[in-house]
Amino acid sequence: MAASVARVRRRRQRRIRSSLQGVILVVGLAVAAVSGVVAYRAGGPYGDLNDQGPRVSRAYNPATGKLTLVAYAADGSLRLDHLCYMDGERLLRMDVDDNADGAVERREYYGPGERLERTEYLDRGQVTRT
Repeated sequence: MAASVARVRRRRQRRIRSSLQGVILVVGLAVAAVSGVVAYRAGGPYGDLNDQGPRVSRAYNPATGKLTLVAYAADGSLRLDHLCYMDGERLLRMDVDDNADGAVERREYYGPGERLERTEYLDRGQVTRT
């Protein structure tokens, strides 16, 4: 009789262990799925959102969905010192704040092929063209 009681206990322990392993497997799969969804939402489909961080800001035309403005901090700070006006993927104009005072010192105009056509230097309301 003692042998049969021991056998019943071992079977019960095996069933509990097997059930516990199944629960751990299901919980692990659920956690993996949730973390994948969170990573997709935070980083984008190809991880491209993480590359930009707070140093790059983009604006799109709500009607057409085209890119209209890219602002970024070229010097590594969080102050956006370059404003690139776009027509989709084509660069039209770039305003640059060279000395981080909040005012645009240089304005560059681009033509076909993103070739620099002219540069204006803005100094307290006066414009010098080159």
